[in-house]
Amino acid sequence: MDSLEDSFLQQKQFVEDASHELRTPLAIIQGHLTLLNRWGKNDAAILDKSLKSSLKEVERLTNLVQELLELSRAENSLINPVDVESINVWTTVQH
Repeated sequence: MDSLEDSFLQQKQFVEDASHELRTPLAIIQGHLTLLNRWGKNDAAILDKSLKSSLKEVERLTNLVQELLELSRAENSLINPVDVESINVWTTVQH
């Protein structure tokens, strides 16, 4: 029972950490878009800086999501291993 509880706590911590990691770049992008909407539309310097920063954060989000997907796939392969049928090559070749 302790093992199950530890597993649950680890999963809860992971979800909290992942949520925090995803919220940070989203907050940065939102801040830059708000800035652009208020003052940056006609200021090329603000527009350029905010667009570059936002694109960087989008790349960060993309990488985080990719890592989460890879982790999920790896976890699923551990839970549901692929059934591999053993084949005798010599018997197959002779027939």
